[in-house]
Amino acid sequence: MGVSTVHKVLRAGGAQVHYYVSGQPDRELIVFLHPAFGDHRCFDGQLGHFADNYRVVTLDLIGHGRSQVYDAGLGIESTTGHLLGILAEEGAERCHLVGVSMGALLAQAFAFRHPGKVRSLVSVGGYSIREEHPEIVKAQRAEMLKWLLMGILSMHRFRRYLASVTVIRPEQQEQFYEMACSFTRRSFRVMSGLRHLTGMAPDRPDGPPLLLVCGDRDLPVVKEASIRWQEQEPQSTYLEIEHAGHCANMDAPRTFNEVVTAFLKRGVSG
Repeated sequence: MGVSTVHKVLRAGGAQVHYYVSGQPDRELIVFLHPAFGDHRCFDGQLGHFADNYRVVTLDLIGHGRSQVYDAGLGIESTTGHLLGILAEEGAERCHLVGVSMGALLAQAFAFRHPGKVRSLVSVGGYSIREEHPEIVKAQRAEMLKWLLMGILSMHRFRRYLASVTVIRPEQQEQFYEMACSFTRRSFRVMSGLRHLTGMAPDRPDGPPLLLVCGDRDLPVVKEASIRWQEQEPQSTYLEIEHAGHCANMDAPRTFNEVVTAFLKRGVSG
């Protein structure tokens, strides 16, 4: 039996952000933020698990899924404002944030701008935006050039490539391809906003309880960045999930759900 989900739309400025609410309305709120080129369905493997004990929000980030680009001036960094609007619409003072890859960067940006709104933060395949990462930036620029060339020549090929490097299980690759079909050439314009995220961190070192997760099959540069992040945040926890790629929550949903649940139960909630 599936999880009952309510589809809602947040209208903020030139954006129409589609989001989905499930779970227990009187429980703590968990917001899941998907990676680039995916959508809210990245977390299908989490809904049934967390909806029993939490109120769950998933959303299509601007330029992804149903949240298509209507205002040329909008960038992905506008997500911090969209999250604030969703919390207000749902009457929630605070939330737990779970972000995958790009979603992890956006989760940090929101936590830094609105520290009183975040109970905890889970990063999957992410890195700290408190510092520069020249090795990651170099790799990202090379990938972005590859993406643009593929996108110009064939969006089908581009989407198939994304699926192959994002998750390792064939069925999950097919699902990611389907999600990427909603990412159009016009959507590329919002991605430039990623450059505004690094350096948004405040001087204060404190932050919410932090769990850092990587798939054991993720790129070495990503795992190394997460390990360095953990070393800078002594109160954080770093874990690798076996038989999982960049989106560990999709490749190994059961293990991922257990890891996050244990993190939340270690005194984070309340």
